[in-house]
Amino acid sequence: MAMYRKGLEDIYRYPGLSRVEFTRFIDEIYRYVKPNIFGIPSLGKLNKRLKSFAKSKGVILDAKSLSMPKDVDTAINFIKEGLMIDSPVLMLTWNSKIKNLRYHWVTITGYVKDLEGINYIITSNWGQKEMFSLDNWIKEKNLYRGLIYFYQPI
Repeated sequence: MAMYRKGLEDIYRYPGLSRVEFTRFIDEIYRYVKPNIFGIPSLGKLNKRLKSFAKSKGVILDAKSLSMPKDVDTAINFIKEGLMIDSPVLMLTWNSKIKNLRYHWVTITGYVKDLEGINYIITSNWGQKEMFSLDNWIKEKNLYRGLIYFYQPI
């Protein structure tokens, strides 16, 4: 966001995205977005902590969140809304049957629908690009799931 959105430059003050630069950034953000024993277990906790981090950089952010989406169309619309304003959408899932989403946050960087009509999200997951079926994520039962993205209020 800091590299593509005017007014957010101060959030990320490094010239590039090398492993060294990004690790330094993560060290900065970790002071604000520090997981407890259960990680960062809710949209609300992440919202509060990321806003505090941004404020420490002189940037005001707001967030839009969607907790426990009931259907795929609602989730798709929310994801597209965030991506259309160049805001990655963060996704949290508790107790997912999908191994790489179990008790974990991922960053949604894209959305595609295949020729068979299956909806997929493109994510950054532990530094790797990975695709997941959004349809499966919505259909499965879990204790908690949610989506959140951040934007600069007008």
